Amino acid sequence: MNCLFELVGKYSSLNSCWTLTVRCENHNHEPAEDMEGHPYAMRLTENQVRMVEDLSRKNVKPCDILSTLKEQNLDNVSTLRTIYNARRKFWATEHKGKTQMQVVMSYLQEEGYMHEVRANKSNQLEDLFFIHPISLTLWRAFPYVLLMDATIVVAEVKLGPCPYPHLSQILEKGKRKG
Repeated sequence: MNCLFELVGKYSSLNSCWTLTVRCENHNHEPAEDMEGHPYAMRLTENQVRMVEDLSRKNVKPCDILSTLKEQNLDNVSTLRTIYNARRKFWATEHKGKTQMQVVMSYLQEEGYMHEVRANKSNQLEDLFFIHPISLTLWRAFPYVLLMDATIVVAEVKLGPCPYPHLSQILEKGKRKG
C-alpha cells in the first residue's frame, strides 16, 4: 500500500515521557472498512487467554485452540500466530526463574515419570533416564523387547506421555551419546 502517513515516537528519559510527532499526515488510501488483519483486532480477551492456557495445559494443538476460539466467537479474527504468542507468554510466566533442566525435572515429577539422574563432580548432568509408569509395566511384561529413542531434538523439546523408555547421555557441551 505504501501509505505516506508517518508518526514518530520518542521517549525522553529526562522528562520520563513520550512525545509523538506527525511527520506526514497524508494518506494515499481510504480508511479500512474493518479491522481484520490489524494487531488490535487480533488480540485475545482475558477469557480467551485463559482458554488458550487451559487448552495448552491439556496438550491441545494450536490450530485446534484457534478453531475452538473461532467457534465460540464468529467475529474472532485472531490468527495462529496470536495463539503461538499467547502460549509462549504463558509458558514463560509458568517457568519463570527456572532453568530448562528444572522445568524438565519438575514435569517428570508432576507427571509421575520414574527417573534417574547422574551428575559429575562439578554437578553437570551426565545421564538422565526416565520412563512412564505404563511403559515400565510393558517393559516388565516383555523384558526381551526394548525400544530406545535415539532421536536428537534440536528445537524446542515438548514432553508428553511417551510409550517408550528414553535413554540419553549428555557429553561435553551438549553432545549426546547413547
